[in-house]
Amino acid sequence: MREEDALRFLRICSEEAARTGPSAGGVGTLNEKRMHRIFKKYVCPDAERFEEVPMGRGFTADIFDGERVYEIQTGSLYPLKARLGYYTRELGLPVTVVCPVALCRRIIRIDPVSGVSSPPRMSPKKESITSLLPKAVYIAEYLNEGLVELRTLCVEEEEYRIIEASPKNPKRRMSSRYEILPSKLAEDRTYRSPEELRAVMPEGLPEEFTAPVFASAGKFRGRDTYRALRAAELLGFIEKQKDRKSGRAFLYRTILS
Repeated sequence: MREEDALRFLRICSEEAARTGPSAGGVGTLNEKRMHRIFKKYVCPDAERFEEVPMGRGFTADIFDGERVYEIQTGSLYPLKARLGYYTRELGLPVTVVCPVALCRRIIRIDPVSGVSSPPRMSPKKESITSLLPKAVYIAEYLNEGLVELRTLCVEEEEYRIIEASPKNPKRRMSSRYEILPSKLAEDRTYRSPEELRAVMPEGLPEEFTAPVFASAGKFRGRDTYRALRAAELLGFIEKQKDRKSGRAFLYRTILS
């Protein structure tokens, strides 16, 4: 990643953090949040000319520059499935799915009366590049066909929380989330093929392994383990050994590139 890109991202974050008034909460027809707008401005410096473009069938592209569609998704990629099929197969347009990854998050609590904020503390919640794998399960078919590329922005975030009295016990202080904003860009990388995406597979996997071993290596939890396994299968990184088990767990085998 170029240093000038990291500096440009930092400048966009600073400008958006300083915004006040009605426009701070959203822009354009969909009244989006500032985090989404930061990513838009970074991905497309001239975003205001190309954002929120009606594409037909009730779909609106985050950015469409006349040649390529950009969809920025800070959560699950599942909601993109239908629109990706329409953009690529019916309109014949290339699509870049932008998927931010929060490497770390600092929590800042703010007293709404005094305006005083607490010193930042690190949240235990964090992601790594492997967190792309369970998300990719929803777009694997488009990645395999070369219709979609996946661009990941690895960032640091700040979560602002408002201190308030507990509704059950006014003497007790609690906080509620107000906003999350990115504060630094650590990596900007685009995966244009399944083979390139192989880089997000957990490291240190043996040739054969079970789901718990895979979860431990990739630090996956709950359903993300099985989403990641399914994505790895669909992308051709592993295969399930349906006739072999270790105890009660199915064995998976790594497919070498």
